Amino acid sequence: MQGLTKIKELAGRFGVKKLCAAGAVCAAGAAVALAVVFTGSQHGADTAAADSVSESSQVQTAASQKLPVTKFKKAPLSEYDMAQTYVAQVVGEEINGTKAPETADFTVTAKSGDFAFKDVMNSPAYFRATRDISREFYTVRDITTGKLVTMNAFELVCGIVYNEVGDGWGAEAIKAQAVAAYSCLRYSESIGMVETVGIKKNYTPTIQSCVRAVQGQVMFYGGGIANTLYSASTAGYSIPSGDVIVSKYPYLTCVKSAYDEQDPNWGRKVTVSKADVKQKLESKFGIKLSDDVKNWFKITDCRYGKYIFGISIDSKANATGKAIAALFGLRSNAFDISLKDDVFTFTSYGWGHGVGMSQWGACMYARHGYTYDQILTHYYVGTKLGLSGVSQKAVERGKKSAEELEKEAASATQTTADGESSPPQETTSDDAQGEQTTAVPASEADEKQSESTEEEGAQKVTKSAEDAE
Repeated sequence: MQGLTKIKELAGRFGVKKLCAAGAVCAAGAAVALAVVFTGSQHGADTAAADSVSESSQVQTAASQKLPVTKFKKAPLSEYDMAQTYVAQVVGEEINGTKAPETADFTVTAKSGDFAFKDVMNSPAYFRATRDISREFYTVRDITTGKLVTMNAFELVCGIVYNEVGDGWGAEAIKAQAVAAYSCLRYSESIGMVETVGIKKNYTPTIQSCVRAVQGQVMFYGGGIANTLYSASTAGYSIPSGDVIVSKYPYLTCVKSAYDEQDPNWGRKVTVSKADVKQKLESKFGIKLSDDVKNWFKITDCRYGKYIFGISIDSKANATGKAIAALFGLRSNAFDISLKDDVFTFTSYGWGHGVGMSQWGACMYARHGYTYDQILTHYYVGTKLGLSGVSQKAVERGKKSAEELEKEAASATQTTADGESSPPQETTSDDAQGEQTTAVPASEADEKQSESTEEEGAQKVTKSAEDAE
């Protein structure tokens, strides 16, 4: 009943349509990070020590503990529907629940020491330049079907955005997602990787309008297109990429995400009996737990607020927070643990790996007046919004036969649902290096021409999301 009361409260605050649409956002878990030193930050300013701290933490982190960027793909499709989250109430889970009871036998709280972070609000760019992207074709693996799909970029971005955030959020948040999605496609293309994405067909006019308003725009860093990773929400701060994945990107650093506590998944509770916890831990780590239950979980490495990257299991085994999150079905490696009446309660914060843009954060920043470019430059530190050049490789792909497309995809690095593959390192291409064009407002004539060309190009889809279904 307590969970249902919270649902009604959220529905009243956000509206039923927006609350349900928000269920599209989700992402997989994360792992290992290192300590940093807090220097403080205020809105509109960033910490001076953040860059140097990120460098030092990169040296200390064991490369063998990091995971390839392709590991972080979306959760099972069934979890996209926010209603699925609420169904979990009947199996002992609770959304946005209260803190662990004060009468708990004991509580293990995730709380890191001081650390550096950035919290920047840049001035709006007022950038209007767009270009037709419907002549570009990209091959992706549709997580819905597991099949390779080749689509024109406009329809593909619309399908990705509709799947990720739906059409119930503010236009600025939807546009931010559109730019991030297209930037990811371009970045993946630049390193020869077939990206795994979720595609939702029958996107609405709202999605189409938002994507058209920013089509062709990408985030640049140092003249190259940025790898604009994102997850559903963070535990209050994003995590530097170098502490989670193989590759380190200077624009993916620790950033404050001020409104993530308003994600309905914040404070999600999973209850597990003491006996089941014992069985799972002993089976997973091949140990025999002692009778001292208070020693079963000891946090050894907590960073960036509440993210757990190291935890001792009864002083007999060491695990990452990600491993424990996966073992007990948590949605991030930021969680607290409490025990009461022989029942463990795991309370998690945020949903996903925590690198890059928080989608719920973007939603709330938009609600608080941020434009889409302000949202993007807040999460992708030091990047700039600009208009990408046409990818001739993607244009030529649209002319290929099905056999040629299959051969091309087979030779590329492919991500899979379980993310076993990893992208090439230090790869450069026209997309990754020096492609940025001058940011100039588009004239009305250019905009009309773009829309006309887009409608023609939309008829040249090799395979659509609907075909894949």
